[in-house]
Amino acid sequence: MTTMANIVSSEDFPAYIKEHRNVPRYDQSREERAPHAWWALDKAKIVERLKIIADAVCEVIPEATKGDKELLHMRRTADGLKNIPYGPPVKVALIGPQGAGKSKLINALFGQDGLSLTGDDGKACTSSIIRYAQRGPSSTTDATYIAEIAFMSTKDIEKMCETHARAYFAVQHADEDSEDEDGPKRKSVEQDEADERAKHTAQEVFNTIFQDEDSFARAWSSEKYCTGEFVGHCVLACEKLLNTLERIRDRSGVARLVAEKPKDLLEKIKPFIAKVEDEFSLWALVEKITIRFHNPLLEQNIEIWDLPGWGDTNTDRTRYIEGIKAIVDVEIIAADTIRIASEDVVITNVQAAALNHGLSNVKVVATKIDVIDMVQLFQCSGPRYDELKALIEATEAQINLAGDEDVPAKSDTLDKFRTYLERKLVQREIMDRTQHISKELASKLNGPGPNDVLQSFHVSAVSYMSWLKKEKIMFRDQPALSPHDTGIPGLREYLFSLRADLNLDECARHVFWNVPYYIDKLRRASNNDERDVGFRDLADTFDKLREEFIPKMMVHLKATYTRHLNKALQKMASDFSFYKGQVNTMVEKVWVELKAPGFSKVLKSNGAVKAGNSRAKGLENGCDWNMDLVNIFTPAFKKWDNFQSKALLDFDIRLREGFDTFHLNLMDLMDHSASTVHTAEKAKSRYTLVRQGVQAGLGGLIQKMSTKHGLLLRHAIQDDGRKNGLMASLTDPIFDEVFKALPKVKRNNGKRDIYETPKIRFQKNKLKTIFTDDNYHFADREYSADLRSLSPHLYVVTQEGMEIRSKLQTLLPQLEEIAESMRQDFPDGVTDQLGQYGTQRELDLDPVFDTSSKKRKRKGQEVKIKQETGLKQNRLR
Repeated sequence: MTTMANIVSSEDFPAYIKEHRNVPRYDQSREERAPHAWWALDKAKIVERLKIIADAVCEVIPEATKGDKELLHMRRTADGLKNIPYGPPVKVALIGPQGAGKSKLINALFGQDGLSLTGDDGKACTSSIIRYAQRGPSSTTDATYIAEIAFMSTKDIEKMCETHARAYFAVQHADEDSEDEDGPKRKSVEQDEADERAKHTAQEVFNTIFQDEDSFARAWSSEKYCTGEFVGHCVLACEKLLNTLERIRDRSGVARLVAEKPKDLLEKIKPFIAKVEDEFSLWALVEKITIRFHNPLLEQNIEIWDLPGWGDTNTDRTRYIEGIKAIVDVEIIAADTIRIASEDVVITNVQAAALNHGLSNVKVVATKIDVIDMVQLFQCSGPRYDELKALIEATEAQINLAGDEDVPAKSDTLDKFRTYLERKLVQREIMDRTQHISKELASKLNGPGPNDVLQSFHVSAVSYMSWLKKEKIMFRDQPALSPHDTGIPGLREYLFSLRADLNLDECARHVFWNVPYYIDKLRRASNNDERDVGFRDLADTFDKLREEFIPKMMVHLKATYTRHLNKALQKMASDFSFYKGQVNTMVEKVWVELKAPGFSKVLKSNGAVKAGNSRAKGLENGCDWNMDLVNIFTPAFKKWDNFQSKALLDFDIRLREGFDTFHLNLMDLMDHSASTVHTAEKAKSRYTLVRQGVQAGLGGLIQKMSTKHGLLLRHAIQDDGRKNGLMASLTDPIFDEVFKALPKVKRNNGKRDIYETPKIRFQKNKLKTIFTDDNYHFADREYSADLRSLSPHLYVVTQEGMEIRSKLQTLLPQLEEIAESMRQDFPDGVTDQLGQYGTQRELDLDPVFDTSSKKRKRKGQEVKIKQETGLKQNRLR
């Protein structure tokens, strides 16, 4: 906190300004990391020694070695030994409203100006999903920056065009919202902000697809929309546009652009990110853009996903973004400092993210913390401000006096001192404001537990980048906030810490397991006595056992999960007569009772209208038909949840018991194998770590299933505040069908068609039929689909091969010495986390999965279970 004690006095300021007249550019590479063994480890040294081992083997085994599959395998494996095999990256989603400064934040996090499209580039909103990832070692280009642009599939393009065409049609035909075909027409309710935004977005998309307004106007008509012809034209136009990119697209359809500087790459991909005036733009057809480059943050196996700002009118695109949020590991929600604690949409998104990932994996970033109105700043009162303002006023008086005395040097020093004091005043306001925002966010979002504490960051990306622009930053150009106080280093430190544990573990596994195992394989390859037939026989038998186990296991697991799921659905179905009555009442007494303008407005909006977004009678407080249905069916969904939770526990037990059965059979196989005792024991020691990895993987699998189960429930009951849930995916096609339904035309009055039945009345009757028809009632439909988601070779050793093997034997002691030196670099305790290295039963899984047989076995009865038929196994495949 800034206090008077740490403010330089006017007497000491000449010495201060001498030291701070110009300061060197901020060096982010010298930032300290949170204490962790991963940062203390000399990774460059380990990689260097891995390369020495690999290169030494490749030098002994030439590429021209032919016919000796064993040596060729050892050479190929050596190349892979150079790189530590890290697991899946930690995915971080950056989300927030339009204009929150996310793009500037990304530039600051990577310390590279021009990497992300900002408002300064002429477009305030990034319209495409952008993923920032590390360049892979197998990249085929030497360019520093690579952009991989993936486009929508034909099916997704068709859905997008249908969504926007629907919105455009709704606005064009708003005057038809009447139940009286022959009576006087009243003007439709004034189009609200949401309608205008949807119409504007649709026009932008179609102008992009058809390349200009005139071509779009020629392709569009209400009749063509209702018959589907217009959407067909759109799809063909999109295919034609994508064909123009054949030169830069690969076989998978991904376009690649490269550049040596981030600004040059940004200029190339700008038309794929957002609409660019007077340029050929394809942003509307882009699924996502991946930008690859080397960066210390990305090198930690971390990916940053920049998602478009809130407010997208395309429901299918919104659902796709929601799907990305569900698979990421961390959500960072950024918003302007002025609005972050007061806007409901920020709070709602944080709560939804916390439900999906846990509060510890959700961070809030308040941006633009140093955007302060100086007039308002000088109106702040209180001891903390009054003292500084008094100093500033006294300094201004001294400046005037020095001006009268015509002492330029003194005036210049005093002028800098005033600037220094004003910066301190700004710092105090920023500190007070950040503390107030943090407390307000905590009061709204912190949970009851000690770990349910929201972590917030307060940043200024603009000030941070000011410290990177020049080699030397003059005093007049220095921001009020130091690099550390901009908050960017603190946020970056958090990101760096995300994968430290995993990286250390994976690096240790490579050094403590992969490298010794590879050296042992080299020893066996170079020694005919150890490369015996017994080992190959053992490997063949293991493969046979594995091939027998996997299909059986999959059949049983599928049957177990299906049995529990069917029980849950049967329990839900027993109450469906009650749900039918509830749906009938809701549709007949509430939905179709809306007047024509309100009814049409709800259909246009896919069943949901926010309060204040429409002046139609009956919609003053808004409505949400999907939530009406969710509230009806929530008891059923919770019954499903209860059954599935029990099923997961049963599934976990049976999955582990199934693998234990495999383990016992494998141990028995090794004990009774034809191989030597030495070979069998070596096989057992190598299998030990494999077993530990599988057991850990089983626990991770159940955890993922449990997480997915929770996501499915929230998707169904929508308790996270998000609107694009299960019910919306079911009702959107229905609302669309009703909205497009038109009665037979009776006549045309010269201006428009007159229908035999009033259009709105016809649509209301169709809605009632779809939802309440006894033969195909909404409550009877199938929801389960929306609730489900999961050897050695024989060869002849040639004379050349014998000579190479002799060289390998000579090389082995040197390789073992290097491998041991790498292990010594790891801190104590790492090896403890990795674990220790080092009667014939029929493979019968039925007792594990058959509950009745388990009960009989507990009573001491011997049960023989018939094995699964081949037909069932083939069906599973």
